[in-house]
Amino acid sequence: AAKNSLDASAAILTQAGFELAAVEPAGFALIRLLSLTKQFNPKLSFALVAIDGPYAEFSIVDKNFPCFSRDINLLPPSGALESGEAGEAGSVVERLTSEIRVSLDFFRRQFSGSSIDKLFFLSKNMPMQEELILALSGDLGLPVERVELEKNKEAEALGDLDAFRAYALALRDAVKINLSEDLAKRKAFQP
Repeated sequence: AAKNSLDASAAILTQAGFELAAVEPAGFALIRLLSLTKQFNPKLSFALVAIDGPYAEFSIVDKNFPCFSRDINLLPPSGALESGEAGEAGSVVERLTSEIRVSLDFFRRQFSGSSIDKLFFLSKNMPMQEELILALSGDLGLPVERVELEKNKEAEALGDLDAFRAYALALRDAVKINLSEDLAKRKAFQP
């Protein structure tokens, strides 16, 4: 998060009478869903792609160390995405694959050639989800697994990525996974 953006959001919450307890990247908070569904392995290097409509969040965790998280816009530069058309679905796969490749290349450069063992896929209401998972696995040469939400009743009942984020952030003190990066504490620390 940009410092100005974080400061502005914190100021709004303070003015509204709220006390800021913690700030963390939502992409890393979503990793808690892997822990809830018993898919989290701290010895693996993995990525998580969470898709909601024309947007995706992509995060990489290297052996229990959060490396980075980014947002991906899946809309083609020329216009809006209309669901259900085969050509447009293909362009979404191409765009997502391309953006994930860029992120994986960045990860390898920054972390001395480290590689990802697995990619997790999280989406609730995306049509042709299994086909997208197979396409990503083939295009990227990585095992891709769906986050098994049915292993947790509360997570399975959630409707979209915003609800997943809120639920994962609410689990901050209940599900410990050593991935918390509290930006509020970092902001408060003045060397």
